[in-house]
Amino acid sequence: MTDAQGRFVWTVPPDVAWNVPQDTSPGNEALACYALPLGPGWQARVALAPHYDAIGGPRTLMEKATRRCATRWVRAGANSELAVVLPDAGWINVLVRAPDGQALLQHAVQVVVPDTFANYAGAVVYEGTTDTTGHLHLRFYPGLRRFRVFVPGVGFGSTGMVEVLPGREATAQMPPLARFARVSGTVAPSLIRAGAYVSLDDSFADEHKWYNPHAVVDEQGHFMLDGVLPGEHLLTLVGSQQPATAISLMVSPGEQVTGLVLSPPSTDNKSMSFNPRPLQTANKAETAKPLVHGRVTDVTGKPIAGADVYAICSYDGGIRQYQQVVAGKTGQDGTYRISDLPIGMSGPTVSLVAGHAGYPIALASAQGEAHEASATGAISTGLGAVPTTFHGDLVLPVGHPGLAVQVLRAGKPQTGVAVRLTPQSGTGLFDRFYVGSSHGPASQRVENLLEPSATTNANGEAHFTDLTPGLWNISATDGQANALDSIGRWNGGTAPTSAFNISTGIIVGSGPTRHFILSIYPQPNEVAFQVLDPKGRPLANSSVAFEYGLAVVANGASTSAKVDQQGVSKYSFEQPGLWRILTRFRDSKLESIPASAEPFYQGSAVLAVSPAQPHGQPVVIHSVRRGPGRIRVRLLDEACRPATGAVYIGDDFENARYAASINAKTPGVASPNMASTNISRPDVSGEIIFPDMASGNYQLRANYADQATAPNLGRDDEPLPTDAVLTAVKLLAPQTVVVKSNETSLVTFSPQTQGYVKGKVATPDAPSNYAMYIPYYSDMHPIVRYNRKTGEFVAGPFASGKTRLHVQPYSSTPGGPPATGQDFWVEVVGGQVTHTVLTFHQEPTTVPANNTESVLTMSGIFSSNRHSPLVGQVLMPDGKTPAWGARAALVVPQTWQPIQMARTDALGRLNVADYWYTGEAPATPPAGSPTEPVLVTWLPGSNGATVVPYVANQPPRLVLPVPIAVRGHVTVGGQPVTGLSSSFRVLAAYQGRGKLNSILSVMVTAQADGSFELAGLTPGTYEVQACRDGIWLSQSQSMVVGRSALTPLTLDIAPPGAPVLVHLVNTQGKSLLNRQLRVLRPSGPLTSALWPQTLTTDSTDVVRLEGLEVGVHQLDIAPQSAGEIRSNPAGDPAPQHTAPIRVKPFRADISPTSETIVVHD
Repeated sequence: MTDAQGRFVWTVPPDVAWNVPQDTSPGNEALACYALPLGPGWQARVALAPHYDAIGGPRTLMEKATRRCATRWVRAGANSELAVVLPDAGWINVLVRAPDGQALLQHAVQVVVPDTFANYAGAVVYEGTTDTTGHLHLRFYPGLRRFRVFVPGVGFGSTGMVEVLPGREATAQMPPLARFARVSGTVAPSLIRAGAYVSLDDSFADEHKWYNPHAVVDEQGHFMLDGVLPGEHLLTLVGSQQPATAISLMVSPGEQVTGLVLSPPSTDNKSMSFNPRPLQTANKAETAKPLVHGRVTDVTGKPIAGADVYAICSYDGGIRQYQQVVAGKTGQDGTYRISDLPIGMSGPTVSLVAGHAGYPIALASAQGEAHEASATGAISTGLGAVPTTFHGDLVLPVGHPGLAVQVLRAGKPQTGVAVRLTPQSGTGLFDRFYVGSSHGPASQRVENLLEPSATTNANGEAHFTDLTPGLWNISATDGQANALDSIGRWNGGTAPTSAFNISTGIIVGSGPTRHFILSIYPQPNEVAFQVLDPKGRPLANSSVAFEYGLAVVANGASTSAKVDQQGVSKYSFEQPGLWRILTRFRDSKLESIPASAEPFYQGSAVLAVSPAQPHGQPVVIHSVRRGPGRIRVRLLDEACRPATGAVYIGDDFENARYAASINAKTPGVASPNMASTNISRPDVSGEIIFPDMASGNYQLRANYADQATAPNLGRDDEPLPTDAVLTAVKLLAPQTVVVKSNETSLVTFSPQTQGYVKGKVATPDAPSNYAMYIPYYSDMHPIVRYNRKTGEFVAGPFASGKTRLHVQPYSSTPGGPPATGQDFWVEVVGGQVTHTVLTFHQEPTTVPANNTESVLTMSGIFSSNRHSPLVGQVLMPDGKTPAWGARAALVVPQTWQPIQMARTDALGRLNVADYWYTGEAPATPPAGSPTEPVLVTWLPGSNGATVVPYVANQPPRLVLPVPIAVRGHVTVGGQPVTGLSSSFRVLAAYQGRGKLNSILSVMVTAQADGSFELAGLTPGTYEVQACRDGIWLSQSQSMVVGRSALTPLTLDIAPPGAPVLVHLVNTQGKSLLNRQLRVLRPSGPLTSALWPQTLTTDSTDVVRLEGLEVGVHQLDIAPQSAGEIRSNPAGDPAPQHTAPIRVKPFRADISPTSETIVVHD
């Protein structure tokens, strides 16, 4: 610690003392020195999270809290002297008020600054005292900070996001502190031991792992734990002779929780196996590694000797899925055996690939031969048994499906161009750039089989044979062959120097070789942009947060960009398209990317990135300051009068981040534009304001001072509460609010009537063999009390409407397949008790014990192929010929995406493929969506879809419809597209089948001359539209398939237009800033997929329009938005003003045109 003159003495540790004197001459490099920015009267201590590394933890936390100083030696020798120049720092000024709203004068306080990247280790706690007016003045390093204030014995609170600047004092507003909660109770006599204490296990706490209040258990077994933060906690007993069952708590600010009892664990050792299974966290098996075996034949059953077989093994590595490829060969009898497969956390899933000269490849999914934990050779991972032995037979197809690709540049065939084919159907192989992908010789060989490459000959042609029927993507480049790996991928802002192109949806049939012609051309896709501050000055020699993504994507990728003296930087996009870019910077240095919390200066633009429209001049980005928002909270009683209580805002695990007391008769927080010492003007009684809140979604919970809690439902064999206790219950329901920059969001809390469900579960055997739970998350945290002796239950609280209860039988075989539970929907009426009998029907097992497993990972839900329930054979329209290469999707009402995908082998048999999908459920499924599970089968590029109901273990008859196709041409301005440096795609979007529309739709890339073929169409109605480089659009055409022969299509796209700078002003000529407008684009399926709904004017009333075709376009301009957004806002207001703009033809040598539109508000 430095003294008043800034001096300090460092006692050199003995282990380095011998070396320091000889290194202290002024010419030598000085010691690295780090400093905390403590002001007068402040001290700091390291508070580690429980069980964290006592040696590495303090260093981790101090490295985050300190900054390196500039140092130099000024005197050498044993009494050396070091000159230390501290980094610039600023000050934070916060008025600290007690829960009653009165300032805490000269009171001890603790301050913690949360750090996302160090909270797991604990915190550096700053300890000081408020001044005579109740303000704390803390010195701190520049940057965007949030300050959490703890006052022992009083309460806690938090500021919003405050920007600290060098040499300046930032004033932060904070509402009155929220009171701590208190928890008391007893421990069972058998657990009483001298030195035992209770504490909170907050393993999932986001910001207060360091905060660990505890209470000693006295000789009578009593404890009283003070200083408890609101939120969800696990109360644990430490230091007892035997373990105690932890108690889950949900407490509110100031709540007094009494009567808790910590007891030994129950002697009932039954364990429930839910369906789907819990996320896997078991230890790896300690047995031999699994193996896979099988046989490779041709379609006649003849064994194939010397075939290469690859086992693509996917397995759970804990955080993500990993993959390893293991290779083998078949013997004379066509059999193979591949051992030493990886296990992972729960055993592998195995996809198989077989290849042999003269045959197309064969794909299959290996199935486990052992499942029960007691089965010989099964591995137990603690989550049930997994097989040690897998089996998979593969059938090599007959025929030689082929594709000849001709590559042109400037209309001429190109020799020596590297070309790669990639199948659109799943192969089981992860993307080579995925973190968990396999790398090695076997992986390279199987990649070469699945994604073949070739080089063009003197005619510019690359020939491929022995392919699988279906749709393929083509990548081509005149650079090095390894350049194919990076085409169309994120390139870090550096464009490939070679000419290249990618074509998608290219048809490969089972008949003669097909031909496709594509053009390659340079695609720098580079855009220079200039960042200006709100005063129009270039942001010189600085670093900005740079976010980019396709224009229709809400959140893009984030990186940083350095701008030069003129505020200019450049970026090369990985592909043409309509891109949105966004830049942000602050007055202080950006410390992390993305810069998502206000305040910051922000500018954005939507850019048409294409070789057809190069940007000759930097795109000017005008920045506007985006300040934080505010949350105004109003607490009312049943008579709608202001009430006294508290409110807190939690994180994802219900742990309090922000909290405040609300007083019905005392002032709330001062208005942000008021001086920090002036609190004479109160907010409305019964209200407080959380200021300086970053934009985003927040969940708030409130409670009254005289806490009205949900009735206690009892425990164990106690009688269930009476209906009178559960009737007319009113509680404060949690609310979610959206905060927007520079706006105030209002949340009003008043009592909401809750209902309960009471009744009995009728089971085919003893009620003790079952359990009940609520199978979804609810903000109200309803609970179920189930009496396992009688089957009686009570559940709640619930809001009015339908609620779902789940009855789950215990697994009959430990480690075996999960027992199947049953959901029950119950109509709840607020203020009443709904009585019901839930009759559990134990139906015969319809799904094999080796049921498909779905594992939740960071990338989504991974549906494995280990135990496929999809069986059946897909046939061509004649009902006899196997449909080789067909695809199948299992669609259920509960999710948007199919839950399983499959492909057929050479005999038409379904093989489930590994598949990533999200479990997002549609709140309101689009019209025409299936209401029951259905199986959709189709042959891409050939035959449309057959849709049949799906019933487990009842293989349906799957016969594909007759092939239907239509050909057409894309033109630009009525002229052929040959020679244009652009890619043209055509989408035929199916209509009327809801969630199935995307499966039944067809999208292809046109050939170099603009010709295309839409094949594999399903009878029904399509909307067909073309686009150029994902930017410029044709009109959409409706097409009815199945009634009559289809007429060839011509889809014309107008030439690219020049960028237009549109200025919006009112009738007095005043600029209209931050005003939204909408460009009326041609209606069609590609329009909604490529073009954003709205654009916004910048700080100079300008919106830059790029990507429009030549001609007249209409703009819809929205009215000015209101300043306060309520928690349940109405829909978007209807456009108020419509205006035309004329777009001129694009020329690289001219600047954007400019138009001014007067808006009549």
